[in-house]
Amino acid sequence: MKIQTLVFGICYNSRGNMDLSYIKFKKNILIFTLLILGFHNLFLNSIAEAKRRPKKLNNQYQTRIPSQTETEAEEGDDAYDPFADYSEFEYETNEQADVNFFRNGRMLNIGFNGGLNTNTGNLGQKVQTGLKLGFFISYFFDMHFAVQFSYLTGDYPTAFKSPEQTLTGSGNFTTMSFSTKYYTTTQNVTRGFAQLNPYIIFGLANQYKSLVFDNVPGNLKQAALGFDLGAGIEVPMLRKKMFWGLQTTYHFINFKDSARDFTYGGSNFGNQSGSQIDLLGVVGFNF
Repeated sequence: MKIQTLVFGICYNSRGNMDLSYIKFKKNILIFTLLILGFHNLFLNSIAEAKRRPKKLNNQYQTRIPSQTETEAEEGDDAYDPFADYSEFEYETNEQADVNFFRNGRMLNIGFNGGLNTNTGNLGQKVQTGLKLGFFISYFFDMHFAVQFSYLTGDYPTAFKSPEQTLTGSGNFTTMSFSTKYYTTTQNVTRGFAQLNPYIIFGLANQYKSLVFDNVPGNLKQAALGFDLGAGIEVPMLRKKMFWGLQTTYHFINFKDSARDFTYGGSNFGNQSGSQIDLLGVVGFNF
């Protein structure tokens, strides 16, 4: 009869040799145990995946309602919900701003403006102050920003003087501008000023100048690109269907003869450097 002893998990017989049959037995037990644990983990993962899938009841899919803990975890991770209702507004404040614009704002206004035009520098000494008339069209993006196209024109008496002679005549100045208007809010000021709509206006302008002198054949025509900067205020009337207001604009002009002397018949009349300033009344219709 063989006598076996177990030392440190290894089986030896009475002759001191290892028993290979016992080692194979322990190896088979270990492999079997690992297989059982593997199938156990696979079974648990299958159950968890099945709980997360929508269940089909009466030919319709029923989505499992997540628990409060899962909902808070998803909100904390900013998870995207594919079943959420579509909305073009990322934030609630954007939606409120658009609702306020469609209720209280205006998409388009058309109006007429007219008033005084004066010139500065040497141009002001040669061209007298006169009346300027025109129209404008504005398109609004929101309660504050709008773009505007305007047209203004006017004829003014001119007098070019030199030590030898004086040339009299008339001059036509026409301005076509494309500008941006920004309206400031007056909701936080005194109640009496809450209905006022102050704004600033700035943009590019194409200036045309035509000078005609008495007893001198022909005329002088020039065009130049300038810059406009101004401010104004509008007051609504007729339940905001119309408005009236005031606007002042400074026109930066750089004609070719602004830094060049004008000569005729041997007389030097100096250059025509200077800018224009408009003070206009405004009447418009809101759409």
